[in-house]
Amino acid sequence: MFDDTGLPKTGTHSVGVAPQHASMLGKRSNCQTLVSLAPARDEVPVAVGPRLFLPGEEAWLIGGWRSSDERRYDLSNLPAGTDILMLAACIKAGWVCEQAHRQMKEKLGPDHLEGRSRRGLHRHALMIMIACALQRLTEAQQEKESRTARRQ
Repeated sequence: MFDDTGLPKTGTHSVGVAPQHASMLGKRSNCQTLVSLAPARDEVPVAVGPRLFLPGEEAWLIGGWRSSDERRYDLSNLPAGTDILMLAACIKAGWVCEQAHRQMKEKLGPDHLEGRSRRGLHRHALMIMIACALQRLTEAQQEKESRTARRQ
């Protein structure tokens, strides 16, 4: 699953900064967007291979409603003839990845980088993702040990 995460920026001098959708803010705003591969498996996605998204690439919009009557819109670059169940599965996997990115931002602060180069941003994002993966692995091991202890 490929997923994106927006890093809000106040200036315009960093590479890739442009008015684009920032899911964290829920609106269009100046930000950099990182796209990463996130193998969504066992509800513990770990983002890898971050790359800076450069605005101007095309995608098509999918709209829907959640059970809470909240409207939700997703962008997709899947072929227009994609089966609706496959599309729904991809959107669900994307939601899981989005939640993981939100937790990563809250705990590890990938938007704290003040550098302006693409190389520096990629290195910073990679280190954050490694730290996040280690943290998730540790949490999963602790949860497994806790379940084992409760069964005994």
